[in-house]
Amino acid sequence: MGSERNVYVASALIDMYSKGGDIDEAQCVLDQTSKKNTVLWTSMIMGYAQCGRGLDALELFDYLLTKKELIPDHVCFTAFLTACNHAGFINKGEEYFNKMITKYGLSPDIDIYACLIDLYARNGNLRKATDLMEEMPYDPNCIIWSSFLSACKIYGDVELGREAANQLIKMEPCNAAPYLTLAHIYTTKGLWNKASEVRSLMQQRVKRKPAGWSLGVGFSAHSEYGGPGTLLVDPFIDMADIVNDRGLPGGPQAARTAINWAQAHVDKDWNEWTGGNSNQ
Repeated sequence: MGSERNVYVASALIDMYSKGGDIDEAQCVLDQTSKKNTVLWTSMIMGYAQCGRGLDALELFDYLLTKKELIPDHVCFTAFLTACNHAGFINKGEEYFNKMITKYGLSPDIDIYACLIDLYARNGNLRKATDLMEEMPYDPNCIIWSSFLSACKIYGDVELGREAANQLIKMEPCNAAPYLTLAHIYTTKGLWNKASEVRSLMQQRVKRKPAGWSLGVGFSAHSEYGGPGTLLVDPFIDMADIVNDRGLPGGPQAARTAINWAQAHVDKDWNEWTGGNSNQ
């Protein structure tokens, strides 16, 4: 029991160091752990992925399969495909996705599919990503559609971006993010009327808290504003409420500064979108 507990402690340390960007310290923890299991190896592979060292993750995974005869599970494959995703290793990702099924007899779960879909989409293979979404035995969830929409934004694909945004809006009609991303895709292609329609739809569906009453900051937002600043303003208003309710020292001043900063960004975006006419 003691050695097993030590392995899980080591795994937690590897995860902590990796998330902090200190992959060398994570490697030291791995090296100093005498008994290693799949959990520990998986943590190290994921650590490499998080720190952008996809090649190291690939080499470690190959070493485990060939030299250590490791039998990888779903979590291990997810970690490896995440590393392939960050490093852009499409061929290796496809290879081991297929081996997972044919050699190890594992059925990919939705997380595995999400990794491969994102791998395709991040590298511009949007059609391959959509084909896989249609073929997999799961309905794409918000995570899959969100990452795919982000890729459509990067590569400027209006048709697929619209489809992804519409799917997300059906799932979460009050979430501003897909509206804003789709509007951005339209504006980069010069489709100003389409972008305006999306912003108008967002203004109708996404409820925003009235501003100007929290902490007496004198903060006011444009009632019809639908720009990216919307995502910045609301969290600060929520923060103002919390610090006010709890009576935290210095809270009102901090919230006031944050909200004023957000207001400057809101006004900047508003002026760009309306051509300086705040009455639109």
